[in-house]
Amino acid sequence: MKLQGKTKLPPNREIVVFPHQDGESVFVAETVSDYVEFNKLCPEPQAPVKMFPGGEKQIDVTNPDYLKKRTDWAEKRMDYMAIKSLQPTEDLEFETVKLNDPETYKNWKKELKDFGFNDYQTNMIHGAILDANSLNVEKLEAARESFLARTGAKPKE
Repeated sequence: MKLQGKTKLPPNREIVVFPHQDGESVFVAETVSDYVEFNKLCPEPQAPVKMFPGGEKQIDVTNPDYLKKRTDWAEKRMDYMAIKSLQPTEDLEFETVKLNDPETYKNWKKELKDFGFNDYQTNMIHGAILDANSLNVEKLEAARESFLARTGAKPKE
Protein backbone atom coordinates (compact mmCIF):
# COMPACT_ATOMS: atom_id res chain seq x y z
CA MET A 1 0.00 0.00 0.00
CA LYS A 2 1.03 3.55 -0.65
CA LEU A 3 -0.56 6.66 0.75
CA GLN A 4 0.53 10.07 -0.50
CA GLY A 5 3.75 8.55 -1.85
CA LYS A 6 4.64 6.88 1.47
CA THR A 7 4.95 3.13 1.91
CA LYS A 8 4.93 3.20 5.70
CA LEU A 9 3.32 5.38 8.30
CA PRO A 10 5.92 7.08 10.51
CA PRO A 11 5.43 6.50 14.23
CA ASN A 12 3.72 9.13 16.34
CA ARG A 13 6.32 10.83 18.51
CA GLU A 14 5.87 12.74 21.74
CA ILE A 15 8.71 14.49 23.56
CA VAL A 16 8.78 15.50 27.22
CA VAL A 17 11.58 17.74 28.50
CA PHE A 18 12.18 18.44 32.18
CA PRO A 19 14.59 21.31 32.93
CA HIS A 20 17.03 20.86 35.82
CA GLN A 21 19.72 23.07 37.30
CA ASP A 22 22.38 20.94 35.63
CA GLY A 23 20.64 20.44 32.26
CA GLU A 24 17.51 18.68 31.17
CA SER A 25 15.95 15.23 31.05
CA VAL A 26 14.40 14.33 27.71
CA PHE A 27 11.99 11.46 27.12
CA VAL A 28 10.87 10.38 23.66
CA ALA A 29 7.78 8.20 23.32
CA GLU A 30 6.90 6.57 20.01
CA THR A 31 4.09 4.36 18.78
CA VAL A 32 4.52 0.67 19.50
CA SER A 33 3.75 -0.93 16.14
CA ASP A 34 3.09 -4.49 17.29
CA TYR A 35 2.90 -6.74 20.30
CA VAL A 36 4.29 -9.95 18.76
CA GLU A 37 7.14 -10.15 21.27
CA PHE A 38 4.79 -9.47 24.19
CA ASN A 39 2.21 -12.03 23.02
CA LYS A 40 4.90 -14.73 22.81
CA LEU A 41 6.09 -14.01 26.35
CA CYS A 42 2.70 -13.30 27.84
CA PRO A 43 -0.21 -14.94 26.00
CA GLU A 44 -3.66 -13.52 26.61
CA PRO A 45 -5.49 -15.60 29.23
CA GLN A 46 -8.52 -17.55 28.06
CA ALA A 47 -11.71 -17.74 30.08
CA PRO A 48 -12.63 -21.20 31.32
CA VAL A 49 -15.62 -23.05 29.92
CA LYS A 50 -18.58 -23.95 32.15
CA MET A 51 -20.47 -27.13 31.47
CA PHE A 52 -24.21 -27.02 32.15
CA PRO A 53 -26.66 -29.87 32.56
CA GLY A 54 -27.59 -31.16 29.14
CA GLY A 55 -24.06 -30.63 27.80
CA GLU A 56 -24.35 -26.91 27.06
CA LYS A 57 -21.00 -25.15 27.25
CA GLN A 58 -20.53 -21.50 28.03
CA ILE A 59 -17.43 -19.35 28.38
CA ASP A 60 -17.20 -18.07 31.96
CA VAL A 61 -15.91 -14.49 31.70
CA THR A 62 -16.96 -13.86 35.32
CA ASN A 63 -14.65 -16.51 36.78
CA PRO A 64 -12.65 -14.74 39.56
CA ASP A 65 -9.39 -16.54 38.69
CA TYR A 66 -9.77 -15.59 35.02
CA LEU A 67 -10.58 -11.96 35.91
CA LYS A 68 -7.46 -11.75 38.07
CA LYS A 69 -5.30 -13.25 35.29
CA ARG A 70 -6.90 -10.92 32.74
CA THR A 71 -6.22 -7.84 34.89
CA ASP A 72 -2.62 -8.92 35.45
CA TRP A 73 -2.15 -9.52 31.70
CA ALA A 74 -3.65 -6.10 30.81
CA GLU A 75 -1.36 -4.34 33.30
CA LYS A 76 1.69 -6.12 31.87
CA ARG A 77 0.61 -5.17 28.34
CA MET A 78 0.32 -1.49 29.31
CA ASP A 79 3.72 -1.60 31.04
CA TYR A 80 5.23 -3.31 27.97
CA MET A 81 3.78 -0.55 25.80
CA ALA A 82 5.38 2.07 28.06
CA ILE A 83 8.80 0.42 28.02
CA LYS A 84 8.80 -0.18 24.25
CA SER A 85 7.43 3.29 23.58
CA LEU A 86 10.31 4.89 25.52
CA GLN A 87 13.03 2.93 23.66
CA PRO A 88 13.84 5.88 21.34
CA THR A 89 14.83 7.92 24.42
CA GLU A 90 18.55 8.50 24.14
CA ASP A 91 20.66 6.93 26.93
CA LEU A 92 17.65 5.54 28.83
CA GLU A 93 18.61 2.31 30.56
CA PHE A 94 16.34 0.51 32.98
CA GLU A 95 18.17 -1.51 35.60
CA THR A 96 15.41 -3.85 36.77
CA VAL A 97 13.19 -3.99 33.69
CA LYS A 98 13.93 -6.86 31.32
CA LEU A 99 11.94 -7.15 28.09
CA ASN A 100 12.20 -10.93 28.22
CA ASP A 101 10.66 -11.03 31.73
CA PRO A 102 7.07 -9.73 31.98
CA GLU A 103 7.26 -9.89 35.79
CA THR A 104 9.71 -6.95 35.69
CA TYR A 105 7.68 -4.65 33.44
CA LYS A 106 5.95 -2.89 36.34
CA ASN A 107 9.32 -1.65 37.61
CA TRP A 108 9.60 1.17 35.04
CA LYS A 109 7.57 3.63 37.15
CA LYS A 110 9.46 2.71 40.32
CA GLU A 111 12.77 3.32 38.54
CA LEU A 112 11.57 6.77 37.45
CA LYS A 113 10.60 7.55 41.04
CA ASP A 114 13.86 6.18 42.46
CA PHE A 115 15.76 8.35 39.95
CA GLY A 116 14.01 11.43 41.34
CA PHE A 117 10.96 12.04 39.16
CA ASN A 118 7.87 12.88 41.17
CA ASP A 119 4.34 11.60 40.51
CA TYR A 120 3.44 14.63 38.39
CA GLN A 121 6.50 14.18 36.16
CA THR A 122 5.92 10.42 35.88
CA ASN A 123 2.31 11.13 34.88
CA MET A 124 3.54 13.53 32.18
CA ILE A 125 5.78 10.81 30.77
CA HIS A 126 2.92 8.33 30.93
CA GLY A 127 0.66 10.85 29.17
CA ALA A 128 3.19 11.20 26.34
CA ILE A 129 3.28 7.41 26.01
CA LEU A 130 -0.51 7.28 25.78
CA ASP A 131 -0.60 10.15 23.26
CA ALA A 132 1.99 8.44 21.08
CA ASN A 133 0.02 5.19 21.12
CA SER A 134 -3.55 6.37 20.78
CA LEU A 135 -5.72 8.83 18.93
CA ASN A 136 -5.74 12.24 20.55
CA VAL A 137 -9.05 13.93 19.70
CA GLU A 138 -7.63 17.45 19.98
CA LYS A 139 -4.73 16.66 17.64
CA LEU A 140 -7.03 14.94 15.15
CA GLU A 141 -9.31 17.97 15.06
CA ALA A 142 -6.36 20.37 14.70
CA ALA A 143 -4.99 18.28 11.80
CA ARG A 144 -8.41 18.25 10.15
CA GLU A 145 -8.78 22.02 10.49
CA SER A 146 -5.26 22.56 9.13
CA PHE A 147 -6.01 20.32 6.14
CA LEU A 148 -9.29 22.11 5.42
CA ALA A 149 -7.61 25.52 5.67
CA ARG A 150 -4.75 24.48 3.33
CA THR A 151 -6.97 22.90 0.71
CA GLY A 152 -9.98 25.18 0.92
CA ALA A 153 -12.19 22.11 1.31
CA LYS A 154 -15.49 22.60 3.09
CA PRO A 155 -16.46 20.27 5.94
CA LYS A 156 -19.72 18.37 5.58
CA GLU A 157 -22.53 19.95 7.53
